[in-house]
Amino acid sequence: LLLSRGSGSDALACGRDVSAGWLRWHRTRTNETAEVCDHFLVAVIGEVLAGRYRLVELLGRGGLGEVFRAGDLLLGRDVAVKRIVQNADALDGGTQAVQRLYREARSAARIHHNNVVTVHDVLVEDNHAYIVMEYVAAPSLSTILRRDGRISYQRAAEVGAQVAGALAVAH
Repeated sequence: LLLSRGSGSDALACGRDVSAGWLRWHRTRTNETAEVCDHFLVAVIGEVLAGRYRLVELLGRGGLGEVFRAGDLLLGRDVAVKRIVQNADALDGGTQAVQRLYREARSAARIHHNNVVTVHDVLVEDNHAYIVMEYVAAPSLSTILRRDGRISYQRAAEVGAQVAGALAVAH
């Protein structure tokens, strides 16, 4: 099971094959070598969560966690699975952090808007929290900006209006 294939000595971290890019990302944030990263959040492509969601592809990584495209084995559809970065002790045994996660997921699941993904499920497994959401097969804004460069003022205003509409529904 691979996160992605790296090259040279950067190919192995935490006993798993990972990309050289991930290792550079990890090292810049932790100042550690790849061999000492067992505490760090690494999910394995092919892993099945809750007997239902098979991780297929890493879509992105940020301050709050990792987002994967996953297959919903029960309903036969693609979903997005966000693995939340959290201190494992904080998620142990129904603590306030878990209750807050469920409360926030319930609130998000009530939002219905074209510019807001639908929350399908929330789970805690092996001291990691996951939010399962609608998968939208579209490039991220950062991908669009890297690919196309600066967007026009008109397009920025359209995107801003969509974000404002979603926020209005959420609040």
